[in-house]
Amino acid sequence: MVGTPLDVVPYIRGVQLVLIGYNGYTKGSRFENDKMVRDEIVRACRRLMDAGVSSSELNEEIFEKYLDSAGMPDPELLIRTSGEMRVSNFLLWQISYSEFV
Repeated sequence: MVGTPLDVVPYIRGVQLVLIGYNGYTKGSRFENDKMVRDEIVRACRRLMDAGVSSSELNEEIFEKYLDSAGMPDPELLIRTSGEMRVSNFLLWQISYSEFV
């Protein structure tokens, strides 16, 4: 949990303990700050260019491999603990088909 504020860590650990028995599900959490919100898409584009991927071979499947969340399934459910009903640039690519709570 590098970069996670220390006062948040006990809460994260508590959630991890509660969810430990839920097998068969992919569980993940992600915390972002204002500097990270759109930057993931920019970083993915830079990685694509650095890898020499041409525009003619680029598709959604290839693009997803260059996101920070590569290899993780897209979230089916997004829980906004603040009660907000907006995405705030959070996981813009990944939550395109997610349900919001």
